[in-house]
Amino acid sequence: MLATMERNSWDSRTSTKHPRCRVGKFRHSGHAGRQLHRQRKRYEGRQWGNRPAPYDNCSPSAPLETAAQPFAGKFPYLSQIDQLSNIDRSNYNGLHVTLTQRPSHGLSFLAGYTYSHGLDNTSANFGANFLPVDSSHPASLYGSSDFDVRHRFTLTTSYVLPGRKSPGQILQGWQLNSVVTLASGAPWTPRDATNDFSGTNQVNELASYGQLWNFYGNAGDFTPGRGRYHSFLQWY
Repeated sequence: MLATMERNSWDSRTSTKHPRCRVGKFRHSGHAGRQLHRQRKRYEGRQWGNRPAPYDNCSPSAPLETAAQPFAGKFPYLSQIDQLSNIDRSNYNGLHVTLTQRPSHGLSFLAGYTYSHGLDNTSANFGANFLPVDSSHPASLYGSSDFDVRHRFTLTTSYVLPGRKSPGQILQGWQLNSVVTLASGAPWTPRDATNDFSGTNQVNELASYGQLWNFYGNAGDFTPGRGRYHSFLQWY
């Protein structure tokens, strides 16, 4: 039975004021999604039982995987059976700090920094989600969101230029403005749309995401973002 999706949010704020017209604000916000909707391959047949197929010593067989599905004999004309389920979840926590300098000698600025972390099973709205790599273990895809930007800094400045009396006030009311944005990189994950690593034939499904690779080596070689799907990437 399909359950209603849940979403919880929380927020806390505080601020302080400096005698020199500076205002600092601190905020912590968070969101949690539970029982999120996603399609899964309801009856998934594994050629190797309950363990993923070893890729080095044998080659997966799509016909054998299809034959291993419980309803393959009863409904041979159905290539796949998908089910909308409550299998996904998400979490977000962020710390936001802002410093505001009110106009002083013509100069004002607003600086902001955010440290946050977003995690989920899939970073897409309903209708755009792919089937899990392994529908028997959808939780294995839980990791950093596609849009997870861990660090973000913004700075906006404004300076009012001193004016001089002139015809038509052409030398008055001018100002300089600038915006600077710095952010860390987003996570990335290579995917393989050819090889059936999981031994589930998911790679050949209509809504296939593909299969994931294992990466070995120094984690620093894969900066700035850490890899998604940490149960599959050895260096996560």
